[in-house]
Amino acid sequence: MTQASVVLTLSQSLAFSPLSYTEEELTSIYEDVLAVPVPQSAEPDMRAAQQAIRKAQADEDLKVIEALEERLLDDTQTSGLPYRRILNRAHEIVTRAEAARTAVNPDADSRRLPMGVLSVRECEALIRASVRVISLLLTPCSDLNFS
Repeated sequence: MTQASVVLTLSQSLAFSPLSYTEEELTSIYEDVLAVPVPQSAEPDMRAAQQAIRKAQADEDLKVIEALEERLLDDTQTSGLPYRRILNRAHEIVTRAEAARTAVNPDADSRRLPMGVLSVRECEALIRASVRVISLLLTPCSDLNFS
């Protein structure tokens, strides 16, 4: 018998003889395959990453709001929270534009021409800033971390 025929006979016998496992062996295999080890240090790392993301987002929001202040507000408007001053100014701009449009054509439908005073990014930054301020106002002093 040649070596090729031995290999062929052996491979055929292995192909047709099913491997059998006990229930315990299968359970052990499945547990090993499905187990996803979570390192103990992953949770603190995840919190640190989330805090870093929130900080970066807050910093970016601050830059956007500062740019909005520079674009929409004059130097005399300094009282109140920045996001409120910006929203008040945006409302004033839209109200004046709608009044001018109505004065030119009283029959015009004001919904036909949208007024873009703030970009989506700017709106999102204002919303996040206002939510942060409100959440700070609602947080008891004992829960605040000043570090």
